[in-house]
Amino acid sequence: MDIPQGRPEAIAGTNFMVTLDTSSEEETQQLFEGLSEGGFVMMPLDHQFWGAYFAIFTDKFGIQWMLSYVADK
Repeated sequence: MDIPQGRPEAIAGTNFMVTLDTSSEEETQQLFEGLSEGGFVMMPLDHQFWGAYFAIFTDKFGIQWMLSYVADK
């Protein structure tokens, strides 16, 4: 199985990701800081080339998260 270094091995039936589309950069930052504490950050919160303020991480309980904020134009 192809797993990034340092990540726990995926177990069938538990390999899902909670995705949150947030309302602001501030909300995204607060959620990221709180939920990622003690976990594993796969993709740090940052502005991405596709226009989102975005992160992927696993929390200390093993739940995978994806946070995304895209400002209205």
